[in-house]
Order: sequence, then structure tokens, then C-alpha cells
Amino acid sequence: MEGTFENPATMPRQRFSKLTPIYAPTKITNPKPTQSTRRMGIEFVKDQKGTTKRPIHDNAKDKIDFVEANLDMIDLDLAVGIQEPTTNFIEQYFQQQSNVAQKQHRLHKSRRHITIRPRHIVRGLIVLLIVSAIGLWVYDSTAVSSREAHAVAAQTPPASNNVVDTTNYIPKTLTITKLGINASIESVATTANGAMGVPGNIWNAAWYNKSAKPGQAGAVFIDGHSSSTDGALFGKLNTLAKGDIINVMRADNIVINYKVMAINVVNRSNVDMSSMLKPYGTSRNGLNILSCQGKWLPSEETLENRVLVYAVQI
Repeated sequence: MEGTFENPATMPRQRFSKLTPIYAPTKITNPKPTQSTRRMGIEFVKDQKGTTKRPIHDNAKDKIDFVEANLDMIDLDLAVGIQEPTTNFIEQYFQQQSNVAQKQHRLHKSRRHITIRPRHIVRGLIVLLIVSAIGLWVYDSTAVSSREAHAVAAQTPPASNNVVDTTNYIPKTLTITKLGINASIESVATTANGAMGVPGNIWNAAWYNKSAKPGQAGAVFIDGHSSSTDGALFGKLNTLAKGDIINVMRADNIVINYKVMAINVVNRSNVDMSSMLKPYGTSRNGLNILSCQGKWLPSEETLENRVLVYAVQI
């Protein structure tokens, strides 16, 4: 009824319908005594025109929306002085909502530190591709090197097979066509007093087994007896001339040919035995022959001179 005031205690309990929140005080054209209650920051005002809700602080609009969305749950009592039973429930709800919002904010903030941006993914893929390419290149290079090593090993015979067996390089016969010589060659060493050994008879030649073998680098050193009366092998050795040919057959029947380069006749005390173990001049392979010549010395049982023949392999 217009202009009358009903006792709140006798007013029926009712639920709010959808109301638009007002952010400014509502002007009442017919001022009459009103009833109001403030709950949860919202002022509920009832006058002759109905009930008006006015927010008291900034977040009141959210609370009004919550109340309007949950009218079936909330039963507001507009009676002045009567405590609303749902007030604590609504306050607890908004407190929970605030806690949830804070947790979500902290979670979002922590996630920002581990955010994987698209450009980071692209960079990572590029690095992965580069590393993979390098790994494949290293693997391929290693495999190729291994294959090449096996190929070389297959083509190259074992080192032991490359060792030349010189057992059959030992000189077997000496031939000097100019002098009519075709003699067997014995292998000798040095005597007890350090002198070079000599053949066992006057018809053979002797090869010093510490000198080079025919066909090898160094000088082949051969000696033999000499006599002008009993037909010893090198009785006419001093008659050789530069350019004469000497042939040496090895045990493997290979003949090595030499050409005479020089003939020297010197006193026995002037012989440099070390020179007899070296090839003549700049030659790589040589043949040197030594024999006796001259007057017989009974006290020393030898001839006074030595004939030295130097030849090179041809």
C-alpha cells in the first residue's frame, strides 16, 4: 500500500528476481521509511517501489552477479536486524575464489619461465640437424678410411713376403774370359790374427763372407793365390786392363757382370784393406779382387807386392 510501512517481521520471505545492479544511489520520488541491510558489501534497500541493490565497494558487482546466479541457493532475509544465514557461505565462496585466482596467477607466473617459444623449437631443430650431419660425416669418413685400409692391406703382401732371401746370392763361380779363368768360389772369414782367409787350393777363389753379395749394394771382395810357375789362379791378374769383363755366378745361377775400372800394384805394406770393401768411385755395386805378385820373401813366406783390381757392376 502506498504510504504505509509494513512490519518486516510479518513480511513474507521471498527470493530476488533478476535485477540490474545500480552504481549510483537510487532516487526515491516518494520518500517513505525504508528498510535496508548491508551484507557482503551490498546494500539491499526496500521501499514502496520494491527492492534495490547498491554496491558499497568495487567488488560488490561480482557479489551481486553471484547472488543473482544462485538465487536458488541463497535466501536473503530483508528484515532489519535479522542475520542472513547465507552470508558466511557467500563470503567463504569468494574467499575460495580469491585463493584459486592467486594459485592460478602463481602457476602462470612460474610457467612463464619455462615457456617454449616457436623460435626456440626451430633453433633446437637446426642444432639437432647440424649435430646429426656432423655425426654422419664422421661415421662415413671412418667407414671409408677403414675400407681403404682394408683395400690397401689386400693389395700389399705381408712384410715378411717382401723380405728378399739372399741365401742363394752367395757367389759360386768366377769367370774371366780374357785370362781363361773359370774357378769355384769358396766362402771364407778372417783368420785368428785378423787377416783375410784364402782359398784351400791354388785353383779356387775365396769370397770374404762379410763383404757384399753379387747384385747387392757394396763391394764383393774376392782373393786368390798367385804364382808364375805352378799355374795358380791369379798368376796373370796384373795383365787385366780397364774395360775387361768379369762374370760372377751366384748360387741361384744368376750371373752378375762387372767391368774393370782400375788395376793397381802396390807394396804389401801399403794396402788399405778398408778400401777393398767399398765400391769403386761413385758406383753402388762393385767387385774388388786382390792377389799377390812380385818377389818371393822366404822369411815371411809371401810375395812382396799386391795386385788390386777394381770393377763395377754393369
